[in-house]
Amino acid sequence: MARCDVMAAMLGGAFMEGRNSSETEIKEASLESFLAILEYLYTDHAPIEEGDAIDIMVLADRFCLPRLVTLCELYITKKVDKMIEKKVSDGAEYVVNLLLLSQAHNAHQLSNWCLHFIATNYLIFESNPSFTLVQGTNIEYVEKHRWPPLSYLNEVQEFEKKVGHTSKKGKCSIM
Repeated sequence: MARCDVMAAMLGGAFMEGRNSSETEIKEASLESFLAILEYLYTDHAPIEEGDAIDIMVLADRFCLPRLVTLCELYITKKVDKMIEKKVSDGAEYVVNLLLLSQAHNAHQLSNWCLHFIATNYLIFESNPSFTLVQGTNIEYVEKHRWPPLSYLNEVQEFEKKVGHTSKKGKCSIM
């Protein structure tokens, strides 16, 4: 209770959990993730590597533990890096879902990382069916910061039109 205001309010206040001293049910949380939260509260160390980092992050947000959310964000980005080591498209759907989840659970660094990742790998994500889930301000950001930018693609297209007209001798029609 000393390191978590939410637990202090739950267990020390007038809430149902505080009145029932023998047992408190934490809904929508796995035992493994809750034990990771408790370990973090007692030792300032979270066994994120051994557990489900996303579940721990969601639970950390629920219990208002921003430092633990940040630790989970870091671990999750490293997990994505390993996932896409050979092929970025392998993690496209995962990253889109991660973006939406991180925005719902106050993982701001992770959501910014996901947006940047999607924007810099735009052509890969654009062809993925899950890309339709990127909407509103998310799609605005991605479109604005996409790589390669539309201006570049338009210039390449214009160049190819001009270069595409070659004479029979293989020389460019411009020269």
